[in-house]
Amino acid sequence: MLIARAAILSAVFAFAGCDEAEESAATQTGYFKSDANERVIAYHSDEPLTREDVEAVVSGQVFTQGRLGRVVFYSGQDNPAPADALTLAADLPAALQVTANPPFDQWDWVLSVNPAGERSWKSNVE
Repeated sequence: MLIARAAILSAVFAFAGCDEAEESAATQTGYFKSDANERVIAYHSDEPLTREDVEAVVSGQVFTQGRLGRVVFYSGQDNPAPADALTLAADLPAALQVTANPPFDQWDWVLSVNPAGERSWKSNVE
């Protein structure tokens, strides 16, 4: 019985280690979702982010068909990303304004997804 338990525990730990998630280049700091399933999401990294970095972060991000979405990336220790200001926004226009006005207007990358599902990128990276 003891050997069987040890084998089961070994299998569980081996399985848990097999599919380790790749560490993300950025950490999600804020998330707003409207009643109509429109989303605005903010990410932050202490280090500068490349286009490849941000594309990897959003590669699995799903947006509701027929609704818009925006993902905003910030980098730098002195350039905070919105957290509660975004998450607690009253509605979609307020959430979008959070990312467009100081102190959260110094983003590096923005992914906009229109209701047709088309994705477009903007960059402030020099």
